[in-house]
Amino acid sequence: MGTPRGTRNNDIGLFMFVIFHFAIPIFSSNPIFSNTIQEAVGKVFQRALQYCDPKKVHLALLGMFGYRRIQWLLKQNQDGVQSVVNRALLSLPPHKHINFITQTAILEFKFLFKKYLEYEKSLGDYERMEAVKRKAMDMLRLCSLA
Repeated sequence: MGTPRGTRNNDIGLFMFVIFHFAIPIFSSNPIFSNTIQEAVGKVFQRALQYCDPKKVHLALLGMFGYRRIQWLLKQNQDGVQSVVNRALLSLPPHKHINFITQTAILEFKFLFKKYLEYEKSLGDYERMEAVKRKAMDMLRLCSLA
């Protein structure tokens, strides 16, 4: 006897929550534990495949790792975001492309906003800091109207 249809979607959500909020951050920040965490993520992933729609689990995991990789590249001030995006777009189905590109753009916007704000803060220019905040809010309003 299978699980009810709604339960499968909730299971995917729980799986993604655990991986995204616990396993990946630990895996990313503690190379000492990488083998243990990698094994644990693999076991959770295999378990999720047994109870959830495998296609949805694979796509969700692909998206999460893509986003995490982009975040890491931005924080490290490294190039390569475009190559991660291109690689993800080759793997994701076409109907997921716009969402992935949008999420990537939001990550890049947040990163640039923080850098710009930090720069103005280091100069001690309160008026410029406020101008940066206003520009960010204007941009968010424009994006929400689109």
